[in-house]
Amino acid sequence: ACLERGAGLVSCWEPCPENVAYLRRNLQPYEPRAEIHHAAVGSWDGQVRFRPESVRTAMGRVAEDGLLVVPAIRLNTVLC
Repeated sequence: ACLERGAGLVSCWEPCPENVAYLRRNLQPYEPRAEIHHAAVGSWDGQVRFRPESVRTAMGRVAEDGLLVVPAIRLNTVLC
C-alpha cells in the first residue's frame, strides 16, 4: 500500500524463508523501491533460532527450540 501511494523506499524484514519468497514475488513489481531482508528484528545483532508455527500459517516465533537459525538485527540498527 505504501509503495502504491508513492513511498520512495519500503524495507521488509522477515525471518521465515517461505514468507520471504512470498514477499519477493509480491513486491517484484516495485523493485528497487522494496528492500527485502531475510532476518529477524530484535534486541541484538547475530543469529536466533526461529520456529515456524506450521505450514498452514505465516506465523512463527523466535524460540530456543527453533528449527531454523536465521540472521538477527537490532531494531536500532534497522532504524539508524
